[in-house]
Amino acid sequence: MKNIIKILGITAIIAVTVFAITACASIPVRTSTESEHFRIFYYEGEDIRTINMLLGTFEDNYERITSALQVRLSGKSDVYVYPDLKTYHNAIGRPQAPDWSVGAYQDGVIRMVSPDNPGPTSDFNAMLVNAVHEFVHLVADKINRTGTMTGNAPIYLGEGVATFLAGQGQYVGQNITPALLNNNFPSMAALNSLTGDNGLYDYGYAFVQYVVSEYGYDGLINLYKNPNIQTVFNINSNDFRENWIQYLKDYYLKTPEEWAELSATTTTPTELEGTWINTYQNIDYGVVFKGNGFCMFNNKSPMSYGQFSIADGVITYNFGGQTLTQAYSFYNDALNLQQVPNMNYGTHRKQ
Repeated sequence: MKNIIKILGITAIIAVTVFAITACASIPVRTSTESEHFRIFYYEGEDIRTINMLLGTFEDNYERITSALQVRLSGKSDVYVYPDLKTYHNAIGRPQAPDWSVGAYQDGVIRMVSPDNPGPTSDFNAMLVNAVHEFVHLVADKINRTGTMTGNAPIYLGEGVATFLAGQGQYVGQNITPALLNNNFPSMAALNSLTGDNGLYDYGYAFVQYVVSEYGYDGLINLYKNPNIQTVFNINSNDFRENWIQYLKDYYLKTPEEWAELSATTTTPTELEGTWINTYQNIDYGVVFKGNGFCMFNNKSPMSYGQFSIADGVITYNFGGQTLTQAYSFYNDALNLQQVPNMNYGTHRKQ
């Protein structure tokens, strides 16, 4: 009886494998125009303009990332672009993956869903940033050469490197501030248990941010090769953690006004200069403009910060590799903000 069951099981596996191979063979995949360092495979019907924009994004970040991680790549890096989340999730072997899973580095190649159809949790520009994130994984893998996203490094370090070098830190301060204020920052051991749903990317980013600030990229690379804080940095993990937390408090626990000033590269005031607040359901939402720096906040807690420019009644915010545009107008000394094209942020009064 066991032999019969075993034979039936093998037959079923073969049938599923044949079906999968047949299904994959019927999918029209072709090679796009190649760039100097990349080759993208994509489905028929994909907008070639999107593919070319991806190639441009990869090339624009190639030298910066390979130099930072001190890696030389040979040959071209392969990228597979899938038309929708379902096809992508099946391709990475995780059909039940959450909607926020839109890109992965596996077996030496980058796989991602098309920026034109990324699902409910992402958008076109965010997918371009995510493409850079996955490329960082590819480059970092060459440090240990394991063919996986994080290699020998703990997952918070591997994801932290990718998030940090992709510039995905615009919400890190907002997300880790409660832990800093309430003294419930994760222990070093707890970092290994974090997932994408409970702070992995935020704490990973903050970890790498501190390591690079304190020990430079040489220190980061040495830690990636040998993830032992005591051995690499000659400090025990408890003291390292205390120093890390103090650095984050000094860096992130600033007022929105301080963030706007720190973000600015010019002190020349604009007509927006100052702090503007809109109270909605007992929450103060607002934005500070200082020179060409800004900081958005709610209840005085910084949310995102960076630089802005204004032209023809439109504000363009740049933060963390992303952009946001808002139309603005003044009425009776109040500032009205409306996201292009149709989201009204209401009337803001100057504080």
